[in-house]
Amino acid sequence: LDQELSPTTELVPRMVWTFSWYVSLQVVLAWCSYQFAPEDVKEEVANRMEAGHRESRDRVVVNLRTAGVLLAQLAGFTAINAFGSLQQLEWFAQSPSHAATVVPIAGVFCCAMGLMTEG
Repeated sequence: LDQELSPTTELVPRMVWTFSWYVSLQVVLAWCSYQFAPEDVKEEVANRMEAGHRESRDRVVVNLRTAGVLLAQLAGFTAINAFGSLQQLEWFAQSPSHAATVVPIAGVFCCAMGLMTEG
């Protein structure tokens, strides 16, 4: 396997990898915030937090922050890698102005992923 892959062949798995880390981020954050829990568990956690049980609230906050920061970093770095690969495609690599068009493309892609999971 000493043959070199084409930029297009490298781009597709990197974009899939980026998308998979973003989905992982969303699923873990939903899990840490009890979105997948049965209604009775959600209600119990909400009641404990409303009643001033600081320990319950702090545990949820720490879990959300920890998972959010770690997985956001992974998703971000894989996005940098994927869109860097996009810049290596022939059309984008022909000049700096062509390469710069990747920036708004990346912005639209990341905003679209955010909008897909909003709500």
